[in-house]
Amino acid sequence: MKNIENLTIDKSVIKKGARKAQRNEEIACLYLELGEKRRNINLIKKYDTLLACFKTFDIDYYQKQKVKDIKKVYKCHDIFCVNCQSQLSKERFLKYGPFLDSLRDYYDIYHVTFTVVDPLGPKLKDTVDLMYKKFPYLIEYFSCKRKIRGVDFEKFGFVGAIRTLEITSKMTEKGIEYHPHFHDYFLFKKGTKKFITGNKVHINDFSFSKRSSAIRKFSDFEIFMQKLWYLTYNGDEKNKVTLKALEELKQGYSGVVEPVKPGQYHEVFKYVLKGTFKDNVFAEDIDSFRYLYDTLHKRK
Repeated sequence: MKNIENLTIDKSVIKKGARKAQRNEEIACLYLELGEKRRNINLIKKYDTLLACFKTFDIDYYQKQKVKDIKKVYKCHDIFCVNCQSQLSKERFLKYGPFLDSLRDYYDIYHVTFTVVDPLGPKLKDTVDLMYKKFPYLIEYFSCKRKIRGVDFEKFGFVGAIRTLEITSKMTEKGIEYHPHFHDYFLFKKGTKKFITGNKVHINDFSFSKRSSAIRKFSDFEIFMQKLWYLTYNGDEKNKVTLKALEELKQGYSGVVEPVKPGQYHEVFKYVLKGTFKDNVFAEDIDSFRYLYDTLHKRK
């Protein structure tokens, strides 16, 4: 319990809270506009629920001690809500971070990313649907439930993974391009590190960045993962992943495999929509918001 009369609040916290309130108001207006266009009463109701988020509290007030003890805060639990997503990110980190740290005596933990070609809005939902459909194939490969003749997945010592989706966006000449990608933690048994790490010597189109003059180099395993994901994502029953296809493919999709330091688990437990917190690219366009809503609605 905190004595609210003697509590000093940092000005930056107040400004941050004001920005969150403004952001939620913008999103609430988008829900209202989308609901009216679709004549969907549930979307229209979200206007009020987002504006009310984090504004109603259950409090025990101890008058003699001049203390207010907050027991419960009303949350809307909306995926676009700045307050709820920020809180959920912190809760996940606090809940699962210590658990992951407890596994380090037995397993090595790596941060792995998987990307695809950035789609425009009309293709976003289909792109993410396919990503969700094909990612389990990767797990089946590393779990040795799905096989590629000539590739020994057992040597990697895979034991499990945590997967989360993030979507960022940018304005291009073609319009708003979205960048859906998976952030994952892959766990491998101790003693198999030699198959996962290695000298980063490979350069491809993804080695160069407009933001930095530094050239990223990739290890053998990173190149393998990039190609495996590319072929898995684009393959079908007629075009299955083979050792020959992996060897002949010049490069796959961009992706990295990096060791995770103890306690450094923010990448997987952060927000789904970075744009909700940093840029306004979709908040200014109802169609862009619609693409994101349709893509993420009921998405686990």
